[in-house]
Amino acid sequence: ADVLFLGCGDGLEVHEANKRGYRTVGVTLGQADVERGKALYGLDLIVADAHLLPEEWENSFDAVMAFQTLEHSISGFLFLCEVHRVLRSGGRFYAEVPSPEFCLYESWHHIGSPTPEQMRGWMMKLNYSNIEATYIVNEPNSARWAFGTGTKK
Repeated sequence: ADVLFLGCGDGLEVHEANKRGYRTVGVTLGQADVERGKALYGLDLIVADAHLLPEEWENSFDAVMAFQTLEHSISGFLFLCEVHRVLRSGGRFYAEVPSPEFCLYESWHHIGSPTPEQMRGWMMKLNYSNIEATYIVNEPNSARWAFGTGTKK
């Protein structure tokens, strides 16, 4: 399977997926992350904006992972539109976000964090199926607060 990791940092999850036999692409915004990923795991990560991925990636991935990424987005819905564009039909999207309270008070680089209801609504508008969006924990300051997943029709 071809898996895209958006907001992958230095690529730890990319590295773990590679060890399990997946073909992966890791995207980050930081050149320092690219250098760390190369040094630590031998990865060739890509610097790119998740809101504007390469045109040639359209319908290229079986899964897109966005763990602790959506809260950095200037537009969660635009982010999901781009995810939808690069997923193959039948491909799965997975996201995990911290709570809005955590974003507001704990981290200045977090713009906002969608609720499960918002994630579900965005995926419905993009015609995903098998949508699940739920709370991981119901604690205001949790860094692991909500989870969403859906399948591209």
